Amino acid sequence: MTTLDPRMQPMEIDFQSDSQGRWNFQIDQKLAPGQHIITVVDENNNSDTAVLYVTEEAKQPQVINTVTNIIPPAFFWALLLLFIIIVFLTVYTMRLARTADEDEQTEEADRRYHHTVNAILICSILLLITFLVGLYVNRETNFLNRLVSSQMMKTRKEARVSGQIIDPVTLEGVKGVDLVVGDTNVRTSESGQYVFGAVNTAEGVRLTYPNLIRALVLLPSTGKDVQQMDLHFDADMFNVLVQTVDLEMRGIYSDIYVYLAPEIKAETSMDKFVNSHNTIFTPANIVDQQIYVVGTKIIDNYVIEKYGLKFNKAVEVSVKVSDKIDTYYFTYTADGWRLLK
Repeated sequence: MTTLDPRMQPMEIDFQSDSQGRWNFQIDQKLAPGQHIITVVDENNNSDTAVLYVTEEAKQPQVINTVTNIIPPAFFWALLLLFIIIVFLTVYTMRLARTADEDEQTEEADRRYHHTVNAILICSILLLITFLVGLYVNRETNFLNRLVSSQMMKTRKEARVSGQIIDPVTLEGVKGVDLVVGDTNVRTSESGQYVFGAVNTAEGVRLTYPNLIRALVLLPSTGKDVQQMDLHFDADMFNVLVQTVDLEMRGIYSDIYVYLAPEIKAETSMDKFVNSHNTIFTPANIVDQQIYVVGTKIIDNYVIEKYGLKFNKAVEVSVKVSDKIDTYYFTYTADGWRLLK
């Protein structure tokens, strides 16, 4: 391992890979912030290089009280201050009115006193009703929570995430995939492998690649501190996925029909496909414009029972939205990637 910091000496570490060629090692010393280059050489002098960028040490995750998920702090304190002011004015006005009433002891003064008290009580009740309605609307629509940083809305959970970007046809690593976590950017080499020391599981790893029409977000699970997340990736396959999801968000199921495999088109008409098509996406998801991928895998001898069709190999892609997961299947044909759904 070499570093751009001239004060640090290069390190040499011997280690053994497993039968699949995977390896890992623990760096004993603390690395200075900046770019470090890892060069791995096997016994036959084959080499591969990866870039490791070390940022400043992350702060301890902050746990936010669950009350802030319902009432953003600024909103709560503003309402509390307003309520205290109204209570103070109420008490002060009642005291003044009582003093004036004792001085005048007239029917007109008594009437003004009662009108003032009633007006203040009505305003207080209306303020309380407005507050309760606001809490209900916020709970149902999550509107107020969108006005503050997502860091304040949920507990930050971080995990060490590593894996490999794999071509689903050749099953080899994919070179040139850009993966981003915060300020750290990793571009895969020929091995397709990557590693991040601290990934916010709510934000995931952003993935971009030439010819990919929209960035993807790899979303790790929240239950493990160390995770292996391999991705079977082909830009054209994910372009079909992105276009399919866009059409599902807009409810235009008829245009999805053109992406189906020829074998499926032979078994069902466009009308039947549209009437039976189900999805977890709705027009409300158009605003987000993010595709959250939670996993992929290769399935041999994939069968679609309702059509009685069998495909030698299919790629399963699981996508998450609003705490729901939908699964898409793709097959590679002479005409490119086709949807199996």
